[in-house]
Amino acid sequence: MIMKQFETIWQFDKLICKGMCFECGSTSGIHYHHIVPQSLGGNKTIPLCSVCHSKVHDRKFTNFSELVKKGIEDRRKEGFHIGRPNGTTEPKSKILKKKEYHYAITLLKKNKHSIRYIAKLSEISVNTILKLKHLLVSNGDIPPFENHKNISK
Repeated sequence: MIMKQFETIWQFDKLICKGMCFECGSTSGIHYHHIVPQSLGGNKTIPLCSVCHSKVHDRKFTNFSELVKKGIEDRRKEGFHIGRPNGTTEPKSKILKKKEYHYAITLLKKNKHSIRYIAKLSEISVNTILKLKHLLVSNGDIPPFENHKNISK
C-alpha cells in the first residue's frame, strides 16, 4: 500500500498523508496549503499538489519561477531587502574558489567553447560566466576577450 512510505495523521476521520495531495492523491509538486491564512494566525496545513493548490487560490502554481518572482516582489513591497547589502561585494579570490563554479572555470581556461555553451554545460547563467571570465582575465589566468572562432555546437 502506497501510504506506508508517507508520514500519516488522522484528522476528522480522514487519513492525511503528508506527501500526498489531500484532494487528488498525487505525490508530485506537493505544496502545504494553510487552511487559515498565516496572516490571520493560521498554522495548520494540508498537502495539495500544485494543480489543486492553484485551484484553491485561483492561480497557476505550475510555473515555479513565477512563484519565486512574486514572492520576492511581495517581500520587497513589505520593505525587506533581498540579496547582498548595497555596496558590498564578495572578494574575487572567494568567488573563484566556489565549488559550483569549478567546472565553468575549467572550461573557460580551455578557451574552446562559447560563453553560452559553458553556461549550458555548467548550469550557470550567462551573466555569471561572463563575470567569472572577467575575473580570470583580471587575474591573468586567461587571455582577454576575443572573438570566438571555435564555437561548440
